[in-house]
Parts: sequence; C-alpha cells; structure tokens
Amino acid sequence: MAEADAAIGAVRDKYASKARRIGAKRQALSAAQAELEATEGRLRAKEEGLEAIRSQGEAEATEQAAWAQAAADAAAEAAGLAGDWQGALQDLEETSSLRA
Repeated sequence: MAEADAAIGAVRDKYASKARRIGAKRQALSAAQAELEATEGRLRAKEEGLEAIRSQGEAEATEQAAWAQAAADAAAEAAGLAGDWQGALQDLEETSSLRA
C-alpha cells in the first residue's frame, strides 16, 4: 500500500508541477496579450497623429498654392500697369516733342 501511495503521490506531484507551468504560461500569455493591445493602441494613436500631420500639410500646401496664385496675379497686374505707364510716358514724350 505504501508503494501505491508513493506512486500516487509522484503522479500528483508530476501533474501539479505541470499545472504550475501551464498556469505560468497562461499568465505570461495574458501579459503578452495586454502588451500587444497596448502597443496596438499606441500604434493607432501614432497613425492618427500622422494622418493629422498629413492633412495639415495638405491644407498648408493648398494655402501656399493660393498665395502663389495671388502673387502671380499681382505680378501680371503689375506688368500690365507697367506697360500702361510705359505707353503713357511714350505718349507724353511724343506730345512734348510735337509741341517743341
């Protein structure tokens, strides 16, 4: 009977040891899952931040394009006015030379 009790004790010890190892692995898996979820959350936050930066960059590029167009329009208007002034000066010179 002592041998049977010893054998049963050995089997119980063996399975208790396996149960502890399985429990430890479950805890490690649970911790790893929690870390994965936290990492995914940080990744989503960074992706959202990058999207916001990209959107802001697009808005700034659109604004800069509008300013560039306004500058080009102003330059064209200035060139037209300069041509008008040049023509007016030429007319004035011709009028002055006709009077002289």
